[in-house]
Amino acid sequence: MIDQKTGYFPLFIHFSCVKQPPELRIFPKSVKDFPYIIDQVRNGQIFCVSDVAKSSLTSKEKSYFRKREIKSVLSIPFILRGRLLGVLALNSIREKHEFTEPEIKLSRAIANLLSVAVENANLMEVSKKHSEELEKLSLQIINAQEEEKKNIAGKLHDVVGQDLTALQLDLKMSQQELPEQCAQTRNRLKEGEGLVRQALENVRNLTMDLR
Repeated sequence: MIDQKTGYFPLFIHFSCVKQPPELRIFPKSVKDFPYIIDQVRNGQIFCVSDVAKSSLTSKEKSYFRKREIKSVLSIPFILRGRLLGVLALNSIREKHEFTEPEIKLSRAIANLLSVAVENANLMEVSKKHSEELEKLSLQIINAQEEEKKNIAGKLHDVVGQDLTALQLDLKMSQQELPEQCAQTRNRLKEGEGLVRQALENVRNLTMDLR
């Protein structure tokens, strides 16, 4: 697989039918290690040679294959929407091999399936990232709402609650200061005090609910 930004191989999977293949597990790091092959497959073409030694590969590429005793190479690109996602490479070790048309067709079909699988994996990763961002945003909104509720509750308790308490005290003192012959006015003040007491209780309950 090829990283689209860096050109490095973040994923390099190897399978071999040959026991103890020489240095096959020492993988190249980037597309720069295979300039000729990558140039061929980048436009969706396959690269196929039955004799690496007599091919047009660069000396660096030939050296890589020679150390691993690779004689023949078939490279099929993973292409999706014009992007080179990776390369499926079939190599013949120690013996030259002339890749047949059925082998090439089968390899291309596998590469096409892998292209779709890789794209689906990428889409799932993008979807997961968006879901995480949405969850993070939702949490920020909830925290902002909670903070606003605490702010409102604090103002109700500190401002409205204190004002109502002061008003309740004023009404009670006014009742006590009026002479007994002003019974009607005292009753009205008492009723007003009761309404203020109820309003103060409502404010306290609302403050508790907000918190």
